[in-house]
Amino acid sequence: MMHRNGMMEIDRDLSMNDFSDAILIHQLQIDNINEAIKDKGKIKLRLMQDYADFRRTALLCEWEHKKMKMEMKDLDHQIKTLKFTKVTKGMLAFLCSPQSEDQEKLEKEMNNMKEIFGKKKKDFLRRTDDLDQKISSIGKENKKLDNAIQILSTNINEKLLKCDPKIEEKATAASNARMAAIVRRSHLVTGIQKKYNEILVLQTELEILRLKTFPTFRYTCIP
Repeated sequence: MMHRNGMMEIDRDLSMNDFSDAILIHQLQIDNINEAIKDKGKIKLRLMQDYADFRRTALLCEWEHKKMKMEMKDLDHQIKTLKFTKVTKGMLAFLCSPQSEDQEKLEKEMNNMKEIFGKKKKDFLRRTDDLDQKISSIGKENKKLDNAIQILSTNINEKLLKCDPKIEEKATAASNARMAAIVRRSHLVTGIQKKYNEILVLQTELEILRLKTFPTFRYTCIP
């Protein structure tokens, strides 16, 4: 008797030629067993699906129950509010009366205000979009200018280093010399002002003395 590979199941530890405890089973029996296993698996899957559906339904019912409880609490609160609310005659007349002209005017004004607000909102959004576009374009131009400035500064530094390596020291020395000259000039101007003020004081004293001694005489101011 010959069988295909895969149709025999024996213990691997034993010899491949030892069939002393082997059992010969017809293929139809094996197929029937496999079909029974498949049927049981389908039943198990269907039961699992039914359980999952039941679980979802139970959770939904619990959520609806909680929702109804909250709605009942809200309704109870509204009932208490209505019970303790004092309704005046004016309120009753307003509620029972038909819609008046004032209400129609108010509704028209509200509608007009809504339209105006909508137009202003559209205009504002349009301007905002325009500003965003301008900002983005200006940002791009600034990036280009920054790159150009960096390139120019790099080129200038390279040229300065090539022309004179000690140009920074010379520039610092020239700046210090200019600052010293400015300081000297400020000191000289301050000294001249002090001397001029002293001369004015002396002229005033001289005028006072001349007026005391010779009241009719005149004097000439020092230029």
